[in-house]
Amino acid sequence: MSEDKEQTLYEWHAVSRLKNEAREVEPALEQNSKTPEIDLVPEQAKETEISEEKKELLPEMDFKEQKLDETDFHGAALAGSNFAGASLKNADLSGADLSGANLSGADLSGANLSGAVLRGTNFTGACLNGVKLTEADLDGAILLNLRIDELGLQELQELIEYLAKYFPHKLNLAKMNLTLLDLKRIDLKNLNLRGVDFTGVDFTGVNIIGLNLSECIITPQQIAQAMGRNPTRDEMMQLLMPRKKEGGKEWSGIDWESFFRGGEDYSIWDATKDKGITIEQILKTGKKVFRKEAGKPKLKDEQIVEQVKTEQKNKDFERTEKIRESIEKNRQAVLEARKERQKEAADEKSNDERKPQKELDISLINAGRGREF
Repeated sequence: MSEDKEQTLYEWHAVSRLKNEAREVEPALEQNSKTPEIDLVPEQAKETEISEEKKELLPEMDFKEQKLDETDFHGAALAGSNFAGASLKNADLSGADLSGANLSGADLSGANLSGAVLRGTNFTGACLNGVKLTEADLDGAILLNLRIDELGLQELQELIEYLAKYFPHKLNLAKMNLTLLDLKRIDLKNLNLRGVDFTGVDFTGVNIIGLNLSECIITPQQIAQAMGRNPTRDEMMQLLMPRKKEGGKEWSGIDWESFFRGGEDYSIWDATKDKGITIEQILKTGKKVFRKEAGKPKLKDEQIVEQVKTEQKNKDFERTEKIRESIEKNRQAVLEARKERQKEAADEKSNDERKPQKELDISLINAGRGREF
């Protein structure tokens, strides 16, 4: 493979296509090609059991500091890949699996991440100017020290609002720079606010009633800002004092309600070796939680989609109205300017018409003076 050639076509083949020895793929240069196209076949790779020997034949996904502008990664399996410092301007990463990938310091200006799986993806210091994030999965993604413009920020704001409303368990605000966001538009009541740093966040108009802020970094001034007045002692205690979740029961420091709802990652735990806890107690707690959940009316997928469409339609209508208002203001300004110019032209014409009469009057006066002398 020639290192001095940037325009290279790479091909990845599923393990099921490999034989006893690795088959070297010669790079084929595309004429007039701007960027490399990468064809990944994750579905076929999953169908075949991968042996340790064959794993070594697969290429490493290390794209550190590489120039991959406009590259087509649509639907690619890129979990754990290293894109640190890479240039991915206008790249198509829609539907790609970037779980645990390192995109720190990467330039994603104009990149399409719609529908991408970004679980645990590291975006620290990345540039997200003009990025598309519609329906992306941000579960555990690190979004700190971002460089982002108004368009990219609007995409991020709308995605976080959507996740907070419909998929709050996939949103971890502790790993985001909240000073970029408009917090009053985000529904906080169902989010886990443990460890969230609100330093520098504007709380004007934010609804904090009923929230558990006991494990957050937040100032009394911010609470007063949210409430529009100084809170009482009881209100401060209600917001900031540590408390258990309603209905939750704890053994050995474990919140079983969160455990059964899948809100925490407990990995594997053997309850039979923990004294004072029986399987019967665990089952009773689980049934209690699920009964409580069953009593709540849940939206069907179709209803959620319909709500999202309605909200998007309303937003589009509001934007259209704003655009119409702006156009009307500009039109009025143009008409006023045109009237002003017409008035100036009329005044100038009137002056020009009076000018010959004045010259004639002056000539007659001068002629009269001549006769006197």
